[in-house]
Amino acid sequence: MRSHADKAPGNATVVVVEDDDAVRNALAFSLQTEGHSVRAYQCAESLLEDAFLVEIHCLVVDYKLPAMNGLDLLRELGRRGINAPAILIATGPGPAVRTAAGRLNVSIVEKPLLTEELYDLIAAKLAGRAN
Repeated sequence: MRSHADKAPGNATVVVVEDDDAVRNALAFSLQTEGHSVRAYQCAESLLEDAFLVEIHCLVVDYKLPAMNGLDLLRELGRRGINAPAILIATGPGPAVRTAAGRLNVSIVEKPLLTEELYDLIAAKLAGRAN
């Protein structure tokens, strides 16, 4: 994996919300190796309970979470005044998910995460180049 740390603001905080332990841990590790500060959560509720919310620079959120889907989480964060750039990761998102994400100005990256697309998009969002 090539490094994007030189493209992003120094030590930007990326929040990862993913219920699959292996995916969450792999994303957190790779983002940390690229120079980001990472906060990783297993579910939406854990993130919503954290007082840390004001320091989010970018969100990477799984669509299929246990109690609240990723788009509902992003809507709730917006209601709380947290409007950091966000990326939804999803397996085969249908038209309804794509439309809802578009309305929220949220980018989608499809699973499996086999290319640099997610990391390139995070770097672009942190640099203010992507919606």
